[in-house]
Amino acid sequence: ITMITGFETFNARLYRAAARRAVEGVEGLSVCVFTDKDISERRDVVEEVLKETDVLFCSLVFDFDQAAWLKESCQSIEVRMVFESALELMSETKVGSFSMSGGGGGGMPPAVRSMISMLTGQREEDRIAGYTKFLKTGPKLLQFLPQFGPIPDLRRWLQSYALWSGGGGGNVASMLRYIASEFGGFEDLQAEEMEETTADVPPKTLDVVEIPQ
Repeated sequence: ITMITGFETFNARLYRAAARRAVEGVEGLSVCVFTDKDISERRDVVEEVLKETDVLFCSLVFDFDQAAWLKESCQSIEVRMVFESALELMSETKVGSFSMSGGGGGGMPPAVRSMISMLTGQREEDRIAGYTKFLKTGPKLLQFLPQFGPIPDLRRWLQSYALWSGGGGGNVASMLRYIASEFGGFEDLQAEEMEETTADVPPKTLDVVEIPQ
């Protein structure tokens, strides 16, 4: 899993700690943590990591150059979750059959497409804006979404965002473990929740990539 967050440099320490907690005791799980600043200043490192990434999680990346580069660089990544970022970058979201581009991944489920079309116009910008609005209320609908059937990938997307938007190191660690369980085959992590803590976790030998500041 590679996590890239923008406007979040002040939270980088919290995210690195959450990543360490997520991978602790989980053989084979690797989490790499970057900020949007790294895209500009350590692009070669980010590029190499993305080549080995199975899941990309991205939030709050708005800079045009950074978004354009990341859009191009993430094409080979199978699972891409992009929240509250530049429109062209959000359109790269792809979780199984659920896609914001409406391209090869099949696009959004018809029911969701219909709901968003009622809130917005037909332009791409309006559709993405509709997704952003949907994100605010979507997590509240999780209890009504079936775990099986035509929209399990939508549920995974919303569940990830619900944990992320909850804030705090515990929620971020839980989100990373949830993603690992859903897309990495770490089934034993599905029921685990991470308690909140204000203490950082020592690096030890855990499989987390940190970029020197």
